[in-house]
Amino acid sequence: MKPHSLVRIKSTMVNVPHLIEPNTFNTIMGYVNDRIKGSAEIGTPEAATFADMEGDFKSRYDANLKLGVMEITGPLTYRTSGWEAMCGGTSYEMLKSQMEYFVDKGATTVAMRVDSGGGQAHGMIDSANYMRKLADENGIKIIAYVDGMSASAAYGISCIADEIVMSSDSQVGSIGVLIQLYNDSKYLEKIGYERTFITAGKDKVPFDKDGAFTKSFIDKLQEQVDTLYEGFTSHVAAKRKIDISAVKGTEANVFMADKAIALGLADKTMTPEEFSHYLVDFATTNKGNSVNPLKSVLKMNFKQEGADMNAAELTDALAKATAKLESETAARAAADTQLASAVAQVGVLTAQLDEVKQALASIKDAEAAAQLESRQAVLKELLPADQVEAKLASYGSLDQATFDFIAGELRAAKEARAASFKPHGENGAEEESDEAEASEDTSYQALLAAGVAAAKAVAR
Repeated sequence: MKPHSLVRIKSTMVNVPHLIEPNTFNTIMGYVNDRIKGSAEIGTPEAATFADMEGDFKSRYDANLKLGVMEITGPLTYRTSGWEAMCGGTSYEMLKSQMEYFVDKGATTVAMRVDSGGGQAHGMIDSANYMRKLADENGIKIIAYVDGMSASAAYGISCIADEIVMSSDSQVGSIGVLIQLYNDSKYLEKIGYERTFITAGKDKVPFDKDGAFTKSFIDKLQEQVDTLYEGFTSHVAAKRKIDISAVKGTEANVFMADKAIALGLADKTMTPEEFSHYLVDFATTNKGNSVNPLKSVLKMNFKQEGADMNAAELTDALAKATAKLESETAARAAADTQLASAVAQVGVLTAQLDEVKQALASIKDAEAAAQLESRQAVLKELLPADQVEAKLASYGSLDQATFDFIAGELRAAKEARAASFKPHGENGAEEESDEAEASEDTSYQALLAAGVAAAKAVAR
């Protein structure tokens, strides 16, 4: 790559926002500066190590498992360029193309193998959302495996996964925004250069007369950083289903596996070998068919060098996964049967309860009718026939103690009147009978009040 091309690359690194872990950024800048000076070694592009893989060198697909694997490594950029070959990086355009490729192939599972400190802010969230949308529309499950680091923009891509798995000594986080300003004014002045700007528009040039950045330029960059930070943290919070305050509370730090899981930034830890087995089991179950995973796992290369997996181990892993699936299916069927039985039993009990309620209502109605009939008979014995129905309307709803008291008083009054009657023709006999009948009609309220009071006294 020619020096002037490197200078252009450097111009995209400084004075613009990045979602990148600071140490990673400094490493990249150091490499670019050394290349410009001609003092950096030029390595072989990583593509050569994946020459036998289907699709482009960052994209691997296994048709048997319907499993696609994408590598997210090195510095992340928006557009695909020579940068990936020079620094072993990854572009968002390439990742989107890979997901489209997997969809076209009929993938049901996509694994991301992540080891990146992040990169360009521009295009990251839109690209991540596009990949997630393709996965949702086509029934694809995404699993991210962090084998090293998933920081800043790399974590912004990783967090769209349905599950994030980490090796125990990997790191995730750095959910923040970085701009490194590059000002060569002092250097140019030192070597004898003087710059003069002829401009229209107050903020066309970011420098003041002394060559320092203007306050308005700094303020606008800070506003841009704050806006990007809100978008980035909201993106992570939504995809990981955690509160945005918890995301901001990380203060752009990076975390190892245990802490990351506690914060909700990851789900579990596995060694590379364990993840190889886990991925095959998951893809097999997600696909819904049993396959021989030997060729697939070797091709995916999700293991450390020298840690070979033989056919017997892989066959055993597949058998265990199949047995587990069958057991879970049987358990689900048994649970469905128990639920159906319970629902039917609830229906029977509900019908029985309704019958009991109806029987109780009938008994209550019968008791009320019998009580009313009994009280009518008592009143017929104690009162004149033409007063029975009127008094029954008043006494029928009283509690039994009050009614018994009133009936007792009426009986006593009747007996007293009978005893006081004189033979017909004796002075005053007829007058007394008329007065007794009149007093009976006027004393009802007093008698009722006395009956209630007496009933209450008995109740106490």
